[in-house]
Amino acid sequence: MAAILAYIPFLCFVPLMKMRDDKYAFFHARQGLILFFLEIVAFVFSFPHLSQLFWTAMIIGCIGAAVAGIVFAMQGRTNKLPVIGDIAERLRI
Repeated sequence: MAAILAYIPFLCFVPLMKMRDDKYAFFHARQGLILFFLEIVAFVFSFPHLSQLFWTAMIIGCIGAAVAGIVFAMQGRTNKLPVIGDIAERLRI
């Protein structure tokens, strides 16, 4: 039943939080969470002004992250950028 809840919007958090020890339910909860995220993005892009605001915020965030990365590199530090650093660690290159 928890695996089924994972694919219903907003209810994917129930097995994600409460069923972490059940590998079957947790597997479906992670997929449901990604699906929920994609549904939100699709919903935002269905409105013209919201999608423009989303992309503007994304560009501003990327510029800020690039500036922070440049500053860290100039200082000789290896600080991870929020979110980007975690994703980059998982990449198998």
